[in-house]
Amino acid sequence: GTWQLTAQATDDEGASAVSLPVTVAVVAPAVNEPPTVSIITPSEGSQFWAPLPIEISAFAADSDGAVVSVAFNSGATLLGVDTAAPYSYSWDVPPPGTYTLTASATDNQGATATSLPITITVNPTWRIAGYIRDRSGTGVPDVLVRLTGDTVWQNPTNAQGYYDFSLLHTGSHTITPEKAGYTFVPAHYTFTPLNSDQIACDFVAVSSGVSGLPTEAGEVKIQGGTQGYVDFSMPDAWVMVSFRARRAGTVICSLYTLRGGLVREWKQEVAADVAGTFVWDGRSAAEEPVPAGVYIIRVNGAGLNARRNVVVVR
Repeated sequence: GTWQLTAQATDDEGASAVSLPVTVAVVAPAVNEPPTVSIITPSEGSQFWAPLPIEISAFAADSDGAVVSVAFNSGATLLGVDTAAPYSYSWDVPPPGTYTLTASATDNQGATATSLPITITVNPTWRIAGYIRDRSGTGVPDVLVRLTGDTVWQNPTNAQGYYDFSLLHTGSHTITPEKAGYTFVPAHYTFTPLNSDQIACDFVAVSSGVSGLPTEAGEVKIQGGTQGYVDFSMPDAWVMVSFRARRAGTVICSLYTLRGGLVREWKQEVAADVAGTFVWDGRSAAEEPVPAGVYIIRVNGAGLNARRNVVVVR
């Protein structure tokens, strides 16, 4: 406020005098306004996939001074500090989880402010990998392995028959090998959903030129059970149904239980008098191992009509 000040003097005989008044103004001290700060990126609810860095940026200003630093936080954990605009921080490969991010600005007089929090999620990623080998255990190179489903990708096997898909999101994925002159056991792997690393997805490559394929039109053979049965508890066990079509068309190979329940079915388009194969890895259409027992294989279409039995032990 404004004040008038005077001074009054009194001598030893009691006389007094008053000075002329002086007007003074008392001004309140200046109040330091805190800075303002907000996170620009990422936005609320953003989704990320490990292992990749996350770029965090913020805008900060001070109306009556200057911003000297911006700190970036995940919950109560300080991630990093930037002292110059534009303010940002690269969060190096955070592990999967849900995080609450804030930015805190400090001005030149020590006042601070914190942004509104945002929540982000870092999701895990997975691998699918394995070897493709022939029946002798030798890796088969240059097999094209196709990945389909939520992610579409393809990789060839290397000289050792190895393939690898990485950084895959959780979801539905199927891998299928392809190479001219080969049939593969199993025909594919499917993961619905893929929620862990699958690093032993191996295949056996069966050459279409194996001995014993049918030579006469209409002939159907079963191979794989040299003792009259197939033991699917053994590694790389398989059953191959081979045929030679009488005419062009669709060959359907159906696998049944003795009670008539359909276990699995395959279809193949063929030309007349051409040999073809179906390979069974001992699994049902749901990719579940079948129990031990006797199964019926029916081959129909393209001039074929055959029934064969196969004994499965485990």
